[in-house]
Amino acid sequence: MALFHSAVNRIPVLRDCAANHAEEGELPREIFTDHAAEGHDHLHAERWSGSIDLRLTAMTPIVFGEQERSETGQEAAIVGLPRDGDGRVIVPPTMIKGMLSRAYETLTASRFRVFEERTERLTYRPDTPRASGRREYSASPHDLARSQKVLPLGDREQASPADRLFGYVVPQAEEDAKGGDVALRGRIAVSAVDTEDVVVREKPRLLSPLLSPRPTSARRFLTDVKGRTLTRRGGGPLPRADYYAEGQQLGSAAYPVERKYLGTTGFPHKATKVHQDSGMEAPGPSVRLRVVSWIATGSVMRCALRFSDLSASELAALLWILTPENLVPVQHRQSDEAGFLRMGLGKPLGLGVVKVEIPDGGVRAVRGDDLAQSYRELNACLGLESAPASLPTLPSHVLSLLDRLPWVKAMQRAAYGYTDGVDVRYMSLEENKRNNLTEEGLPREGGGVSPRDLVDDPRPIDTDLLPSKQRRNHAARAHRGAR
Repeated sequence: MALFHSAVNRIPVLRDCAANHAEEGELPREIFTDHAAEGHDHLHAERWSGSIDLRLTAMTPIVFGEQERSETGQEAAIVGLPRDGDGRVIVPPTMIKGMLSRAYETLTASRFRVFEERTERLTYRPDTPRASGRREYSASPHDLARSQKVLPLGDREQASPADRLFGYVVPQAEEDAKGGDVALRGRIAVSAVDTEDVVVREKPRLLSPLLSPRPTSARRFLTDVKGRTLTRRGGGPLPRADYYAEGQQLGSAAYPVERKYLGTTGFPHKATKVHQDSGMEAPGPSVRLRVVSWIATGSVMRCALRFSDLSASELAALLWILTPENLVPVQHRQSDEAGFLRMGLGKPLGLGVVKVEIPDGGVRAVRGDDLAQSYRELNACLGLESAPASLPTLPSHVLSLLDRLPWVKAMQRAAYGYTDGVDVRYMSLEENKRNNLTEEGLPREGGGVSPRDLVDDPRPIDTDLLPSKQRRNHAARAHRGAR
């Protein structure tokens, strides 16, 4: 099929934009600027503590577990669900917490809480056919991340909103550092996950190769300072040599939901299909995973999220990401529409789509001053909160602005998916080669295509418009004949 959407895309991380809105009073500073976190030595009178019940419904099969490599390395690694002594599935609370922290990090344009050290400059292959092994870009991923302020924090004053809520460890703390300059325990904890209503399938499936996005695939990750696809001055795709340059920004990897697979009981066809380019050998089993057990579509998991000493804005933002309707683009927002989060393996293959919601009456919370009064009267204690008469919410002008912010719009599109029914997949090797064709240092007409911006309702990529190797060869022969 000629049309497709990229299975791996990006969400812009516009930290300066978020901070500017906060400084202007348009967004809450507590959840959109960096500053030191409060300590854990006491509960503040105006802050909230309590618990939230979560219901997680598998909208597609969910795959996770330890990978068992083959002895020879030539066979597919085996992955299966972890079980307890009674055979019940174990869903690690850390996996739920990671899913929620990623969503909160995205909403609040926080620092990357995990960032692979990439201080060296990446290289690219020059366009000239006789150029000799590769050339360096002008800046490294680390350079861009530092300028963008998305590197993990270096001290307590640099704590971003997600750091303050979910905790952090300073990657390279000073030798004499202590306290919050070394690490901070988060204010969020996830209980053991109830998997009584989880259905397990055990018919083995051999997954399609999972291609890890490489930083050298710059088109997938980089944006301009407004979160848009990079283009050269005057328009047109950027030459490869101009990627990783000063002023460019790193986006956060996103795996848009493919709506046509929601609720289907089997694996998506693309999750097991192997694409074979003309004249190329099919990928061998060593680059694939053999799934021997997985959580079936429709399964329900339950857990509780404990929180302590959150500001009203922090609690309101946490409740925002736990409301599926908020993860829907404005133009698709209706009473029965929902956006989804992702967990487990195989996200680019359509796996791991989860609906996370709060059941009725599932929030129990108390402010610090009310809790103190309860202790004085000996009629309640922390851990026995009840449902409050009202909960903190983000003001209407903030909610309206969120729906217009580029990174929130991209987050919503990735969580909701596309509505045009077009396939969501990787670009094939053959398509990628055509896309990379150049002429006099610039992408050939129709080439240099990046994943479409998720900020609005993106149009699909049309492979029929990519440059043709055959046309290039004909042109080269005609040129030689003319000489």
